Amino acid sequence: LVREHDVGFFILADEEPTIHKKKFVQFCELMIERNLPVLWGINTRVTDILRDEALLPMYRKAGLIHVSLGTEAAAQLKLDRFNKETTIAQNKKAIQLLRDNGIVTEAQFIV
Repeated sequence: LVREHDVGFFILADEEPTIHKKKFVQFCELMIERNLPVLWGINTRVTDILRDEALLPMYRKAGLIHVSLGTEAAAQLKLDRFNKETTIAQNKKAIQLLRDNGIVTEAQFIV
């Protein structure tokens, strides 16, 4: 698709591809190995970004440029009500880690 149809961006349609860390890392390694001129995005969880902090530079090198996070709320009371098992501080840290690695972050909220 990249070479024949000039696709420059795609979204990995897996709901939460980073849940299976080993598989996701292998995917990133293949993207780096193939050196394709394509950028891509994913949806994932705050907890996975925090877990993978040391891997974020490699994810970016693989072309990951956009992450949509299900932060869901800007108030801890609502996060607790939604059983998110994250804190506002964790949400902020995940967003900052992505930003620090040159990855655009989209925060999703429940209204």
